[in-house]
Amino acid sequence: MAKYLNDSGLSYFWGKCKAKFADKHSTQTASLTTSGWSSKEKTVSVTGVTTTNTVLVAPAPASQADWTAAGLSCTAQGSGTLTFKYTTAPTATITVNVVILGA
Repeated sequence: MAKYLNDSGLSYFWGKCKAKFADKHSTQTASLTTSGWSSKEKTVSVTGVTTTNTVLVAPAPASQADWTAAGLSCTAQGSGTLTFKYTTAPTATITVNVVILGA
């Protein structure tokens, strides 16, 4: 494993990732408004999400502070949906960037 934790190993890994996922991804955004939460959870529609694809989720830069303050995390994915959970109720609409790999 240590051989992959150096510059040449990381370059090799990155090359393999690019070969597998190059031009095989899509990007979407989702809005987490302050309303519509139930038991600290909210499910939103996101085109392209399936139950099995790999999804990367991160707040848009302008929403980073609100995301962190709310303690948000993405806890589940379904067919066309992502579910988020908070620890502290969001006080502003949060924009979420979604990258769907293998799309």
